[in-house]
Amino acid sequence: MEISFPGLRHALLSTIQSGSIWIGILFLIGFTLSYMTAVSWADYSFVMPAGAFGYAVQTMLAIIVLHEVVSSRRWIGVAMICVGVLLVGQDQAEHHESGPGVTGL
Repeated sequence: MEISFPGLRHALLSTIQSGSIWIGILFLIGFTLSYMTAVSWADYSFVMPAGAFGYAVQTMLAIIVLHEVVSSRRWIGVAMICVGVLLVGQDQAEHHESGPGVTGL
C-alpha cells in the first residue's frame, strides 16, 4: 500500500464533506459538555460509574435498533455494571444523608 499526497487530500476532503462525521462531532461535543457539567455538580466517584450505565443502554439499542444477538457473557457484564452503579448510587445517598463530618459505625 502506498500513501500519496493526492490520496491523503482525497481522504481529507471526503471526511470533511461527510455529514455523518459532523453529526458524530456534534454528539461528541454534546457528550463532553454534559459530562463536564455533571462532574462540576457531583463527585467524580458518582459520575464515572453512572456514566458507565451507558453500556447497558448501548446493549439495549444494539438489540432494538440493529437486531444484534447479545451473548450471555455480555449480559453478565451489563448486569455487573448495573449492580455497580446501584451500589455507588446508594453509597452516595448515604453519604449525603449523614452530612459532612459525620461518620457511620
